[in-house]
Amino acid sequence: MFKELKNFLSFEKIKNLLFIFLGFCIFFVSNTNGMFWDNILFASKMGNHLYLNSILDWTIPDQFDPGHPPFLGFLLAISWKILGHKLWVAHLLMVPFTIGVFYQLFKFISYFIEDQKNQILAFLLIITDPTLSTQFVIVNPEVIIVFFFFLAINGILFNHKTTKFIGLLFLSIVSFRSMMLFGGLFLFDAFNKHFIEKKKLKIILNLKFLLFYLLSCLPGFVFVCWRLLTKGWLQTHPDSPWVGLWAFADLKTFLKNCFF
Repeated sequence: MFKELKNFLSFEKIKNLLFIFLGFCIFFVSNTNGMFWDNILFASKMGNHLYLNSILDWTIPDQFDPGHPPFLGFLLAISWKILGHKLWVAHLLMVPFTIGVFYQLFKFISYFIEDQKNQILAFLLIITDPTLSTQFVIVNPEVIIVFFFFLAINGILFNHKTTKFIGLLFLSIVSFRSMMLFGGLFLFDAFNKHFIEKKKLKIILNLKFLLFYLLSCLPGFVFVCWRLLTKGWLQTHPDSPWVGLWAFADLKTFLKNCFF
């Protein structure tokens, strides 16, 4: 028993050190990578606007306002104020979230797989997927979203209310994408209790459960209300540079998007 506990603690220590080492290795090989695709907007444009004006004024000019909360831009502006207005600082900001993804992902895997060797193989299989691994070498909000998503879902699975609350709280404010994940986790939590833990929905959806989610969504709720009161719109308006992309897709376009 003592030997097994010692081996487990040694494995945990080595694993966490490797995650930290891997996170900084990614930083050192990618800290000169420029902003890419929509992260030019979410990171560079929004971050520079807050940096050059006020980090607390989240009113983004209509010319490049996508409607999303400027959460990443806010963190970048703070980092640039402290460490200097440099590209490597933006990549350094991503390091704790990258390490956090590794830790929370492995914890998620350990919930379903007991054998340590299989846990490692499953972890490697997931992080080497190009869809995910690409995000680790660029500055983007997706790594932040994935971290808080796994933090929240692990809080649900392992019944850790504090980590669950923190994960949900930040998912409600990172972006509209993370807000949708917040809604998905609410449904997952309810269905998990109903179908896996065999609890009745009437018992699950009690005041305490609903109040927990209501409090954790407050940042996002306040942001949405503030936007509607100050700008009158959430994501699009007649003068938006992306207004043409919001047109209704006919059947031909729908099928083309599905298969091509």
